[in-house]
Amino acid sequence: MGSHRSPVDDGADLSPLGVAEMIRDLIVGLGLSDVTLVGSDTGGGLCQLVVDAYPEQVGRLVLTNCDAFDKFPPFPFDAVFALLRGPKSIKALFTAMRVKALRHSPLGYGLILSDPDPALTDSWLQPCREDDRICRDLARLLRHIAKTDLADVATRLPRFTKPVSVVWGQADRGFTPSLGRRLAAQFPNATMTEVPGAKTFVALDNPEAVVGAIEKVGARKPA
Repeated sequence: MGSHRSPVDDGADLSPLGVAEMIRDLIVGLGLSDVTLVGSDTGGGLCQLVVDAYPEQVGRLVLTNCDAFDKFPPFPFDAVFALLRGPKSIKALFTAMRVKALRHSPLGYGLILSDPDPALTDSWLQPCREDDRICRDLARLLRHIAKTDLADVATRLPRFTKPVSVVWGQADRGFTPSLGRRLAAQFPNATMTEVPGAKTFVALDNPEAVVGAIEKVGARKPA
């Protein structure tokens, strides 16, 4: 498994700002322009950093339930992240989560998915269980996230006048509905779609809602 995965180089900047730069570099490296950037959970926080630092690379933005303002991450994810500061602790937890009851409990994927698929959720943990380098990279990223705040970035989001679609699961206890509405209000050209019954991973709980938002945002014009 390790032979076909590419963990990040030891010297790479795995702070949220560093990962945002990697996203920009990928867009440039692929020769893309006017891209639609879609972010969920931690990825949504990273997308905010991208449109703040590199707005010229993004044509439109779709955000589902994600980090915002001082919620990076919100409770109870902040407590979980505090436990995952080293490769050994990450590997130990992910090994314990082979047990579906633990993996799908309210302290696991049951918190962020309405009906978790056992095979899918186990596949998300498998890379760290099998490759210590991936555990190392994840630990580095999580340590940096603990020192990052999106509140300052949020003050500059109104500068991004291109189309934004915020698609927010209303059953999320971490990324609450009020957080989604507050985030949408930061953008001058945003629409808000509330998805009843969906939790953090809206794209899995209600994929049609997210697909529809991506299609509609592509037809809108900058403010």
